Amino acid sequence: MMTEKDLGERIAKNIRLIILDKGLSQAEVASNMGYTRSAVNNLISSIQQGKGTFKTVCKYANALGVSPDDLLLENKLVPREPKKGGRKWK
Repeated sequence: MMTEKDLGERIAKNIRLIILDKGLSQAEVASNMGYTRSAVNNLISSIQQGKGTFKTVCKYANALGVSPDDLLLENKLVPREPKKGGRKWK
């Protein structure tokens, strides 16, 4: 059975994969969400620990131009390097 932490780790992984796949920077995602880059990093850490809310997942999905399902379900994207000058996600 999947725990809240397991689901949070999956969501955080999917967020990172989609960001890398779309070639976005942390700053671009933060701007799309109306937050600072630091706040976005804190939110993703919270999600990864299983403490995120569905509202936060929806905000990420909107900022990334995907469905919340794309963040919740197993993602088949393969990680790739961030665009030149972009920061790596932890």
